[in-house]
Amino acid sequence: MREIRLSIVLNHPNIVRTLRANQTATGTVYMVTEFCPKGSAGQWLQRHGPLPPDVALTWLIGCARALRYAWHEHHLIHRDIKPDNLLLGADDQPKLSDFGVTKRSLATDPRLTNVRTFVGSVHYMAPEQAISATDVDTRADLYGIGSAFFELLSGQTPFDGPAPADILRRKMRQKAPHLGSLRPDIPVDLADTVQSLLATDPEDHPSDPDVLLQRLARVASSAGVPFVPELQG
Repeated sequence: MREIRLSIVLNHPNIVRTLRANQTATGTVYMVTEFCPKGSAGQWLQRHGPLPPDVALTWLIGCARALRYAWHEHHLIHRDIKPDNLLLGADDQPKLSDFGVTKRSLATDPRLTNVRTFVGSVHYMAPEQAISATDVDTRADLYGIGSAFFELLSGQTPFDGPAPADILRRKMRQKAPHLGSLRPDIPVDLADTVQSLLATDPEDHPSDPDVLLQRLARVASSAGVPFVPELQG
């Protein structure tokens, strides 16, 4: 319950607002959140197919900004990023949802312990998160958005298998396919950026969302996609 209530403090245009979180007398935990009328990115993919590169880049920038805010302002990690947790506001602005499984870094708040040994969706989960759900940082979320946007751009997940254990083994032993081999129309620097997020070793990822945003600013400039600097308080 403590971890769910943490989501109430998050106030960012690219994060779905949690308006209320509580527990009933019978122990049922509930959350009241902001309504996003245009559904999820996963639903968009089902209806329309893979995203145009410029739309994907705009949404990816929004997600990176949400992660930067959660990490730098609150030291929070989402841990379950996937297309179904990326919602679209009335203005088509992307908003990360379901921060209910988020956690504050244990180094910041040792009272928060992981009550689940396996949090997150296996197709989008970072390899290090599968090994230890508590011993992760914001780079696990960067892997998650890399996996999500690989699917949103290609229509398939980076790794697949008959069972979750098979998928995890492939994540740890194999290199993710390059988006450019699946969609030649995707700008090379955008495909390379997504590829960098899918590195098996977290040391090979961008070190934090700020580093990713610096790279995305260059990608946006090359693609002619607006990148308005975000005011940070």
